[in-house]
Amino acid sequence: MKSFLEKIVFILFAGSFLLTACGTQSPAPVTPPAATETPTKTPTAAPADLVRPLLRYAILSDVTTANVWALFDETGASYENYAVQGAYWPRLYGLSEQRYELTPVIADGFPSEFVQEGKFVTATVSLLPGLTWSDGGDLTAADVAFTVNTALTFRLGLNWRDYYNPDFLDHVEALDAQTVKYYFRQTPGLAAWQYGALLGVIVSETYWEAKIAGAAALLPSADEQAEIADFESQIAALQSEVDSLTSSLAYLEPKSDEYRAQNSMLQDRQSRMDSLKAKLSVAQNNERIKLAEARAALYQLDNEGEPTLGAWLPGQREAGAFTENVGGSGYPFDQPSFDRVRYTVYAPQDAVQALLDNEVDFILTPAGLSQDAVAQLSSNPEITIIQNRRSDIRYLAFNHARPHLADRALRQAIACAIDAEFLARTVLRGKVQPAYSWVLPENNSWYNADASLPCQGLDAQVRLSESVRILKEAGYVWDVEPAQGVVGRGLKTPDGTDFPALVLLAPDAASDPSRAAAAAYVDEVVRFLGIPLTMELVTNDDLFFAVYGVGAYDMAILGWSLGLYPDYLCTFFDQTNGNPYHYVNGTLETRCDAFLAETDMARARAQAMEIQALLNDDLPAIPLFSDAVFEAYRNLEFPYTAVLDGIGPGLYGAPILVMPSGG
Repeated sequence: MKSFLEKIVFILFAGSFLLTACGTQSPAPVTPPAATETPTKTPTAAPADLVRPLLRYAILSDVTTANVWALFDETGASYENYAVQGAYWPRLYGLSEQRYELTPVIADGFPSEFVQEGKFVTATVSLLPGLTWSDGGDLTAADVAFTVNTALTFRLGLNWRDYYNPDFLDHVEALDAQTVKYYFRQTPGLAAWQYGALLGVIVSETYWEAKIAGAAALLPSADEQAEIADFESQIAALQSEVDSLTSSLAYLEPKSDEYRAQNSMLQDRQSRMDSLKAKLSVAQNNERIKLAEARAALYQLDNEGEPTLGAWLPGQREAGAFTENVGGSGYPFDQPSFDRVRYTVYAPQDAVQALLDNEVDFILTPAGLSQDAVAQLSSNPEITIIQNRRSDIRYLAFNHARPHLADRALRQAIACAIDAEFLARTVLRGKVQPAYSWVLPENNSWYNADASLPCQGLDAQVRLSESVRILKEAGYVWDVEPAQGVVGRGLKTPDGTDFPALVLLAPDAASDPSRAAAAAYVDEVVRFLGIPLTMELVTNDDLFFAVYGVGAYDMAILGWSLGLYPDYLCTFFDQTNGNPYHYVNGTLETRCDAFLAETDMARARAQAMEIQALLNDDLPAIPLFSDAVFEAYRNLEFPYTAVLDGIGPGLYGAPILVMPSGG
């Protein structure tokens, strides 16, 4: 059986759900979920000569005592809370930490195929036999069903909602002690199933069921929920009548009796609908108040003595000093190489000094180390410095509502002129890593290495020649054509008019020095092509408002965090609900519809590869770079250090994977 860290990388920002019954017709097969087989091995303990008593982490903020319900919702969310407590609870599946493939943790194999049962789409998951909580109680399918249904009933947010998304999942049942059955409102894609419900945390029903009863009593009643549903149904019916009457009035003579009768009926339906909307608003507000009160009561419940199932158990806590976890003796997978792990709170500079003084082994921080800290720590040969890529992307966005920027040839010429490698290594002095696609190469299950950007890998002279060729073939001309050492001037559009002046927006150096420097580089290479461009550096708030608020921009250097599942390839450039770039591409829409609905991992990967190739060719925006994360440690050895987001931000220091150096 795979070790715990080989079996799971926690995804802490994902979903939630609710309930109903099943139909009577015979089940009909639906597309099966992905099944990425992973070889297993027999659980082993770390060799005795490698076990060392204490693994020491520095953290930069204290840990709160939030219970599990608050921890994975907004109330208890923090990097330090997740680092210390996030691995206490089991999950059915995880994502392998290097290929990010779905891997069983406490599930026995992979989920069943989906089947249609009445109005629901269902699937089952089996649990490994013999699982027990830290108090010796059995972990069963009832614990899974209780956890999911509680999250749905209380409409929990943040990670709970990402795990258990109520837009798809209706409820969960325990068919027997080891079989869990999921009831979906509609067939879930990979985001809601493999990257959602199957990754969610699981708690003990025996411990929590009685404890949450008081909070559950504060929830809106079934009658109140039924009243809201009735209001919504009546409003929908009246809206249909209003739409029909409005349409028919357009074909009637305004002074005719029929027109007056229809118009009177329209006013009546509109008045009744307005009255129902007012009642619905009051009912929904009361519902929100009750839900908030119920959730607040849930978050405040005491969790002392809660049974868990993880490589580490909750240990001692000394106020203001540290939190200590003790290895779980009943944990069924590979045991860590340390029998204790301590998290000590330091101010940032004090943490650096503590590492220099050998008081800690690793500094845990969601942002990595500052350049000053790296320089200070690099002087000590016993300290190892590593660099990894952030799971984010910085990119050059175009406002396609500007006709000149909607020209694919122009965007391709600009992409040719931009050398991401030169930008990352020279302009930004190696503090970032170049990006050549919308999926990062470290996310290798989804990355299309063949989806290259225009002119990728070419030298500066060839890039310039290609940019000029692309523009000339599209009908652009210059008064002075750009060439090696010659700045282009007097660029004319294919219709013979002067190319209009454009503005490039980017954050100022105080807000984001890397994007500010990248903007200066982009400004220079674009103007070299003869494109009249002016750079304006603004605050992050002003940039956000200009792009996402009022759309008052031409070009902008933007940034975004990327998930492991690349559904953002479609949501970034949403063709249905619109996107801030005003980009429209019918082929992308068709491919995204298929990709977002796909439940088979292999087919989804093929579709994601096609979408990456399309985006790198049509260039609604141009990827530039990802931020880098720097980390430092001593006394430790890792089987590998190349980790997306870094060992600290990405794996919370990997306490189950790390080994003592020289052990």
